[in-house]
Amino acid sequence: MSSSYRAEGADIHGPAHTADLSLLLILSSTITAADFRGLRKLARAAGKRFAAGVALYDGETSAGSGDSLYAVPIRALWEKTAQANGSTSSSPTRRRGCT
Repeated sequence: MSSSYRAEGADIHGPAHTADLSLLLILSSTITAADFRGLRKLARAAGKRFAAGVALYDGETSAGSGDSLYAVPIRALWEKTAQANGSTSSSPTRRRGCT
């Protein structure tokens, strides 16, 4: 079962029965405390079930905002995958015909 949760202008989509980990995509190279507003509301609503909230953004550094909320550069997903596969490349593989 999937549902939507609207918190102060932020739409949060996900399973209605669990809120262990929530992801938020920020379309910016900077992140502010206000960007965590929706995740904070979801954390309060989920109570003890809330384990962590992660805001993925187009920045350079990872940071914690307290209360199990984190900002992580989206490119870290590719870097971790590349390291796990033994690659030294830190960018996603580009396919022919893609820019």
